[in-house]
Parts: sequence; structure tokens; C-alpha cells
Amino acid sequence: MGLRTNGTLVSWGSDSKGQVTGTPTDNDYLAIACGEAFSISLQRTDSDADGLYDEQEDLDRDGFVDQGETDPLDQDTDNDAIGDAQEATYGTSPILTDTDGDGLQDGLEVGFDNIVWNGDLDGDGTPDVDGTDPNVFTPDQDPSSTTDPLNQDTDGGGIIDGLEDTNRDGAVDTFDTNPNLAIDDDLAMYVEGVSPGAFVKFTVRQGQPNALVLPCYSITGAGLTDVGNGLIMSLRMPIEQLATFQLDANGFGEFVSRRIPSSAPLGLPIWFQGIEIRVQSGGSFRLTNGLEKPISVEG
Repeated sequence: MGLRTNGTLVSWGSDSKGQVTGTPTDNDYLAIACGEAFSISLQRTDSDADGLYDEQEDLDRDGFVDQGETDPLDQDTDNDAIGDAQEATYGTSPILTDTDGDGLQDGLEVGFDNIVWNGDLDGDGTPDVDGTDPNVFTPDQDPSSTTDPLNQDTDGGGIIDGLEDTNRDGAVDTFDTNPNLAIDDDLAMYVEGVSPGAFVKFTVRQGQPNALVLPCYSITGAGLTDVGNGLIMSLRMPIEQLATFQLDANGFGEFVSRRIPSSAPLGLPIWFQGIEIRVQSGGSFRLTNGLEKPISVEG
């Protein structure tokens, strides 16, 4: 008789009686016994109480966390707030914080707003094993608006979720586009590099092919302002205009503008919006989405 490491009890003999043939190996079996009667006491260990036995995490049982393995002493190996065994529920990877690579953590995408896997096995307030690292995990600021952790572009609108959620906090903030709403992916503008001493980078997606875009900004607010040509912008005067840039045949374009002064104070909000000028359509105009970006170290 033999007991496999997966808990299966087998015996050797006649196949006609449901038994198996072959020679058992030490790697496959925990115990082997012969005779009419025997007993085995088996206790499989889950050191971190994450729902996976240690041998399911340390697959080669060498005591190291090798590539492709989870940590038997860490309830949340990838620190996305989804426990190692729990990842199977969502189809996500227990070793990748962002399974679909869209810039949003798996736990944030499925709506986790706090840390459950804290490593405290006995409830005494002190971690016994590793859990979700709060310095890595970003809690979801709006658990009611989840996205698909297995799909970079949940709404199929053409812009990946991590670009729509510009600050990657899980909430659809005033100046984000909605990763669950495809219609607002059309003519979407994003701004990076809003840091002291950095150059500001504008990116436009889903615009009219070969159109011109005029980026504008204001430091006095985002109130509605009539700028002529029937356009109402979400920027208060004075509105500063930058140089135009042209979109390519796919309606995509990037533009690096002037540098933010090195003396600019951190936290100062700047409001951005763009005007698309469709030359091939007789010079008609459209507005991009508006953005509010505070000056920060990260930009």
C-alpha cells in the first residue's frame, strides 16, 4: 500500500481490482506499507495559513523561493492583497502584482480596499509570517468600481485601464476617464512629468487621424470658460496655450513641452485640456478631457 503526497491512497496488484502497477518512488509517496493492516498518521503543513500546503508553494522543497514559486512563509507573495491560494478564485497570478500588465494591481482591480492577509496567525497583533506589504499595495479608493485584472482594457475602448485611472487609485476621479466606459476613451489626453524641473509630456489617444492638438493649461482653476468657436473649456482664465502637435494616422500623438520651474511648489494644482483641430473637416474643433495634476515629485 502507498500514500501519495497528494493524499491519494493506492495499492499494487491486479489492475482488475482497481489497483495500480509500477514501482513507487520516494518523491511520489509519503509512506509505503505491506501486510493486511497498517495505519498512517499524516499531517500536511500550511505554515502561513494561506490555504496552500507548503509543498504546493515550495515545489521542489529546497527551502528557497525559486522562480515560479510562492513563499510558504508569506500569505501574499506578490503583495497585491489577494492571498496566494485566493488568487485562483480570480484567475490571477500569485507571483505577479499586476497580472494583466495594465498598471493597476490585481487587488485594486477586484476592489480590495484594505489588507486582510496581515501575517498575524494567532491574533495577538504581531505578524507571525509575512503578509501583504502596505508599502507595495495600493488600496482601492472606490471598491464599487472594479475592473478586470485579466484584461488590460476592461471597457474595450482602446485605452488600457492604468492609463484611464491616471493616479491608479481605483476611483474614477474628476479628471480620469472611466475604465468601464468605452465612450470616454475617444480623444483622451494624458499628462506626465508635472514635477519641479521636469518637462511636461502630453499624450493623446483615439483622436481624429492627422488632426492638430493645441494643449492648454491654467493654474487658477477648472471652471467653465468660453474660448470661442463654440467651445467651453474646463479651465479658468488666464488660459495658457502651448505649441500644437499633430496626431498620426491612428489618432495618436505625443508632445514634450516646456519645463516646470525648479522652484515650483509641490502640491500646486495645474489644470490641463486640449483642443483638437480637424483640418480635414474644415477646421472643426473638439475638446479633450480635462485633467488636474498637482506638482509632485512623481509627476
